[in-house]
Amino acid sequence: MPTCVCPICHPEGCVSPEDTERVEAYLSRWRTVLETGSGG
Repeated sequence: MPTCVCPICHPEGCVSPEDTERVEAYLSRWRTVLETGSGG
């Protein structure tokens, strides 16, 4: 079952627990977005 790894749940934010690398990459991306303050 997909797991939400983002504040706003959407298809790209929901990945399977097995995709740990993808999850970490997505979290890193979100951190950058939050730091820059750009909602892109």
